[in-house]
Amino acid sequence: MEVSVKQKKLGEPTGDTLLGKTVFILGSGKIGMDLAKRLRPFGVNIIATKRIWSSNNQGYGKPDGKLSPETFFE
Repeated sequence: MEVSVKQKKLGEPTGDTLLGKTVFILGSGKIGMDLAKRLRPFGVNIIATKRIWSSNNQGYGKPDGKLSPETFFE
């Protein structure tokens, strides 16, 4: 790999893209919403759960779908 880096030839990316995938965040406090904010540019559908959803969950990290803990296990 060191030679590839020096030659600026890293080859094709391996693995799958996140584009169009769904990410479930279990626990949407500050860390969960920060994670959602960082995932948003990758074009993912974000679903999150939290014990109590308040109206101040606004902004860039806002999930596309919300679940309560009770509905998560159904």
